[in-house]
Amino acid sequence: MKRTDKLWLAAVLLAALALWGCPKKEPPAEGEKQKRYYEREVGKNPIQAPTDYLYVVTVRAPRHAKEVVFLADLNNQIKQFWGLNSRYPESLKELEEWRGAPVPQLPKGLGYDYNPQTGELKAVEVPLEDE
Repeated sequence: MKRTDKLWLAAVLLAALALWGCPKKEPPAEGEKQKRYYEREVGKNPIQAPTDYLYVVTVRAPRHAKEVVFLADLNNQIKQFWGLNSRYPESLKELEEWRGAPVPQLPKGLGYDYNPQTGELKAVEVPLEDE
């Protein structure tokens, strides 16, 4: 086979691939949990292990630590409020006034969900505003 024939064949194959295109990603099913905007898969490819490690240490771990520490502190404050007042705070605003400090900001993409009947506080995903 001549060199020009090989180049022609390669050009035809590349043209066919370009016309065929890439498959479109389907939106996740309703019951399927969506990943947080900052998460990506790690541990799938050993070649990417160093970058996966850096990603987990610099992105995931600090965000998770902030979330856990802020929730633990606020849940402790809610229990103290209940111990002194025999009721849970009506809102996080009332808790802010009682503790004398603002409620800490969770990392981007997360927000607080507070139930005043049970005193349960948890972090939930919130939609991101377009910047």
